[in-house]
Amino acid sequence: HAKFKPTWKTPPALERMASDDLNGLALKAFSFGKNLYKQSKNAVLNVPELEAKVKEATNSEAWGPSGTVLHEISMETTDRASMDMILHVLYERLKEGPENWRKVYKSLTVLDYCAKNATARFVKELMMGVDRIEDLKRFRYVERDTGKDQGVNVREKAAKLCDLLSNKDKLQEEREKAKLARERFHKDGGSGISSDDFRRGRRDWGDDDDWDRDRPKRDDRGSNRRGKDSDDDDFGEPKAFTDSN
Repeated sequence: HAKFKPTWKTPPALERMASDDLNGLALKAFSFGKNLYKQSKNAVLNVPELEAKVKEATNSEAWGPSGTVLHEISMETTDRASMDMILHVLYERLKEGPENWRKVYKSLTVLDYCAKNATARFVKELMMGVDRIEDLKRFRYVERDTGKDQGVNVREKAAKLCDLLSNKDKLQEEREKAKLARERFHKDGGSGISSDDFRRGRRDWGDDDDWDRDRPKRDDRGSNRRGKDSDDDDFGEPKAFTDSN
């Protein structure tokens, strides 16, 4: 008996859709496996959760950190030890070689976000370390295959951040804009604070700089020796920066 051969063929459009779906699933599976590997590696090496989060936000992938992750990192600057860890990881990223330009660029992105959203103490520390960012205004990297200058992304980002940090009025303006944006976000029902924050007793973000405020010292008569109240966003003049790394 002759075998029946179907004459219907899959339309090219459906074939492309099926191929795209398979490619998408493959990429998701690869990404999931890669993240699982990183989590396991961090657990074995006992890498702190915050350190792992900052490194993940500044990895070499083609996409940048999400707004949620940036917000979570900036929130952690209310704690001095966490702030120091964040700066340490970001400063180490800035030392990456030219071929890792994405890590450098993403680190500048995180620093820029934190300059506008993190605590005033973080901004002061960042001002003292501005030389690290200034050096990146001369960053160079040209892809061999395409001849494309990827270094320009880092140079422009570094220049903008340096300009922001050197202009106190502009910086204050940007921080006010960011503060209003956070308030609108929470007013509209959004929440950038996780349940873990509440379990750890994290206080309201609107009081973000209070931890760094110099408490007024009073003498026996109860007078204020400082003579004026502390200004949360009074960055003042940054001290000379000493590289201890």
